[in-house]
Amino acid sequence: MSGPKKSAAIPFRLLPDPGSWAIPSPEALFLVLTEQNYQTYYPAAPEGADFLQNVYLLACWGIKPNPGYKLSISQIAQHAREVIISIKFIEPEPPKFYPQVVTSPLVVSEVAKAAFSPRGLLTFIFMAEKGLELARLETNVSP
Repeated sequence: MSGPKKSAAIPFRLLPDPGSWAIPSPEALFLVLTEQNYQTYYPAAPEGADFLQNVYLLACWGIKPNPGYKLSISQIAQHAREVIISIKFIEPEPPKFYPQVVTSPLVVSEVAKAAFSPRGLLTFIFMAEKGLELARLETNVSP
């Protein structure tokens, strides 16, 4: 008798300066970017992108009134054909003062295609750390 299969952690790298990946959106936006679909969002590959070797996971929080709002990806795990991306939403600290500047909090992670097992058609599920499902996207991750 076997128990439920365990999720496998997927190694990833957060891009240190995701500015060239920004997509103007007033609402929250979650994307899985591959060599097959990145041209839907960008006229050319963002600086430093290697779509032959990697998949890029993008989360944008929409438009916010100050730079105190931030996003982070805390974990990526795969269970069979589902890939769970845990998003951490960081709100401004209440006693702190922030300049009133419109921002679009954005985080982009780079994941090697080789890290996914199995590959092929996968369901990427973006989840808030508190358990709320934010988006569910099916994307083909080719070998």
